[in-house]
Amino acid sequence: MSVPEGFSILNLSGTFTSNNTLSDSMDEILSLQGVSWIKRKAISAASVTLHIKHYTDADGIERIDIERKGPGGNTTTEDRVLTWTDKHADNPLLGPVIAKSRRVKIDELSGADFLKTGWTDETLEHGLIQLCVQSEGKTSWVLVQTWGIEAINGGKYYTRHLHYSGSGKVAIVRQVYDYVGN
Repeated sequence: MSVPEGFSILNLSGTFTSNNTLSDSMDEILSLQGVSWIKRKAISAASVTLHIKHYTDADGIERIDIERKGPGGNTTTEDRVLTWTDKHADNPLLGPVIAKSRRVKIDELSGADFLKTGWTDETLEHGLIQLCVQSEGKTSWVLVQTWGIEAINGGKYYTRHLHYSGSGKVAIVRQVYDYVGN
């Protein structure tokens, strides 16, 4: 289901489920990141639910907190602080990573055109959410994501564009989410 009228990149708060019909498969990226075949198959077969809280804290810093529910009730949390500051974490699936996040205008965004295209005018006006995650483990890779609102088949959807690079390989994926409610 598309996002409701008035939904904006300025406030992504809500509950979303993965739309596996409109989304690309994550299998190639997960394989390149070293995720086992069995785990990749479980991930691809499952629906993911995101509970997003998007807000500005008391210090005026934009934040996005995400509770992600996956297969078997497996729940993880992501706390994104949009200051473009490195944050070290131990990802249960990928191992040790460094991540940073920010709001960015399209003309400030370097990298693949795929990260910059397909967004609504409102998303472009206010800026995309950009994440950069790089491995600190055995394999060396970088995953850059842009988040925003995209018009697809007559509706508007919360969408993520992912660009993976590592070990001489590149992969791109679009993830589309259905809006469930607040």
